[in-house]
Amino acid sequence: MLNPRPFSSLPLLAVITLLARTAPLASALQRETGNPPAAQLLRGHTDIIWSLSWSPDGKRLASAGDDRTVRVWEVEDGKQLRRLDHSARVDVVAWSPDGRWLAAGGDEQVIDLWEVDRDASRPARILRGHTGSIDSLAWSADGKRLASGAWDDTARIWDFATGRAEQILHGHRNPVDAVAWSPDGHRLASGSDHDTIRIWDAGSGRVEQVLRGHVGSLDWSRDGAWLASGDADSTVSVWRAAVAPAKWKKALSLRGPSNSIDALAWSPDGRHLAAGAVDGGMYVWKPGEGDGKPIVALRPSSQPLHAVAWSPDGRRVASAGHEGVIRVWTLGVRR
Repeated sequence: MLNPRPFSSLPLLAVITLLARTAPLASALQRETGNPPAAQLLRGHTDIIWSLSWSPDGKRLASAGDDRTVRVWEVEDGKQLRRLDHSARVDVVAWSPDGRWLAAGGDEQVIDLWEVDRDASRPARILRGHTGSIDSLAWSADGKRLASGAWDDTARIWDFATGRAEQILHGHRNPVDAVAWSPDGHRLASGSDHDTIRIWDAGSGRVEQVLRGHVGSLDWSRDGAWLASGDADSTVSVWRAAVAPAKWKKALSLRGPSNSIDALAWSPDGRHLAAGAVDGGMYVWKPGEGDGKPIVALRPSSQPLHAVAWSPDGRRVASAGHEGVIRVWTLGVRR
């Protein structure tokens, strides 16, 4: 594994190019936060990285990719702590709220559950049931349930204690690319290639509403008020969560990328929204302010970005994609 290379050690030409591309929007973020963007590089993957997930304490970062591995990093010094080998591509990794477990899924068509602090070469538990590659995973806030979406056109809600699927959610007619929990655990959102987002009652498995639009990525704000979605038309939609008997409504459309949105993540305080795009850019908006354009756009590579993740303290955003390198950006956005 190559050692992580800090931002300051990049070749001078690369630094000049990066700053030239990002200066106007980065300055806007710097004025707001008091800190300029900076990035730490984590190297070790040998192929595309599809997913990133922070540990709840913000000290470690998990990554998953085409090289059939999940890797765990110590973010402070960039050290790779663990390499968890799989038999096929790994599309998604998700850290449990208590920090004990990593859930991973992909072309194996199962969900591997790894005990993070246990030195083992095999997962402690395996959840079986999907009949297609698993594209998305999300833990409920209390850690008692795990949601998954797959290429068998279903989303599933698993009881973590028993390992059984409480709900098998049918209705999508294409692979389920994204799942996201409401903070209270009462609802689950799922998005598919069929240009629909379905809002489910997580207890009954009943569909509350079907939204037409972006489906490639989803994230629910921690206050439960907003659901963000993004996909192929290069825009991000922000939906206002329904309070019965009202219906869901699209509140905002955010623009900036020149290509598809592949990943979304709300900051912990819900004030900022980050996205990774196929044009290689990592974008940050402050929804509700300005003209819908990003306040920062970082494009250190022309290769697609597939994963973005905010640190729990809201000061850093990790991004990764086709390049096979993880960048941890210090943005200085506080909770």
